[in-house]
Amino acid sequence: MIEYVHRVFSKRRAGVLLPITALPDSENKTSEQGDFGQAYRFIDFLAEAGFSVWQLLPLGPTHWDHSPYQCLSAHAGNPQLISLQGLQQQGYLPKQGLKENVTLEKKQNYLTQAFHYFKKTTPSDQYFYFVKQHQHWLNNYALFMTIRASQGNCHWMYWETKLRDRNSKALESVKKSLSQTIEKIQFEQFIFYQQWQSIKSYAHQKNIFLVGDMPLFVAYDSTDVWSYPEAFMVDAEGRAEIVTGVPPDCFSDNGQRWGNPQYR
Repeated sequence: MIEYVHRVFSKRRAGVLLPITALPDSENKTSEQGDFGQAYRFIDFLAEAGFSVWQLLPLGPTHWDHSPYQCLSAHAGNPQLISLQGLQQQGYLPKQGLKENVTLEKKQNYLTQAFHYFKKTTPSDQYFYFVKQHQHWLNNYALFMTIRASQGNCHWMYWETKLRDRNSKALESVKKSLSQTIEKIQFEQFIFYQQWQSIKSYAHQKNIFLVGDMPLFVAYDSTDVWSYPEAFMVDAEGRAEIVTGVPPDCFSDNGQRWGNPQYR
């Protein structure tokens, strides 16, 4: 990492800050927002235009407001960034059937279709290696998202008490009854990781450096706070005791209340 940073700042460079979701779709107009499928063309554009840095926004799974700075996980990737064309190339979707306008809801249907195909085949060693290598966050994230969906996608503070408080028997029951959903979420993260690594490799081949950023704090409604409440200033029932923000400044006379639970 130190060597990479040194190479980026070893000389004066020109770059662009652009979130992947803002990338224009191809002439097929199949996506509601930009995803990994458009990243290669943009990398080509950067190289041809003489740029050498692409600064991205965080790539985590977002809430309803799509803010990349209030993600559902500090580790997971946003499955909406997965390229459906990439899934076709990987053999998880048929070669036809992507001509209609793909809304975010329809994209979830395609991801489910890809998962069902994945289940019919023999999972690769790469998949099992990924799940094992990332189990320190992946297991909690997949469980969190599964429970969240079963609870109407509301804040974990308002889940059934046993689930909110991570009662071991309640969690084991979810793992058994909703195991397919949990595995689907793990599969999506595996695909996200594969496609993202491919983009990074392509950018480096074109001598494009990728520069990211990350939030100072994690979202209150996140797998991180739910999984490790002891790391944050929340009470025994998960209520935030102290939240983050900034004092009054030239941008706001009253300051800003961000609402993220403060680290303990």
